Amino acid sequence: MKADFIGAANGAKFQFGYNGNNNVTVELYEFNPDNLNETAKAVQDEVKNKGTFTIMSQQVPAVLSDSGKFLMIYKDSTTSDENKARAEEVKKLVQEFKK
Repeated sequence: MKADFIGAANGAKFQFGYNGNNNVTVELYEFNPDNLNETAKAVQDEVKNKGTFTIMSQQVPAVLSDSGKFLMIYKDSTTSDENKARAEEVKKLVQEFKK
């Protein structure tokens, strides 16, 4: 997804394996919290309230950092308990990231 689709200034997508073969996709987006456009405000409000946002008629699970500067979409196609625990750990770290 292009960063400007959600009102972000920058974005990057990574794919890697965690206990599997290329089973994790992480998208990271950076916002300017002091200068959010209407799209960014809407996305951030949705994520704060529901833990998801809507794009192209799809609900996308996401985590917003407490500072409002970073948003992460984390997808793991493996559903083992270990992978689920890792996903929750990563989401918590992103949410608590203050810079």
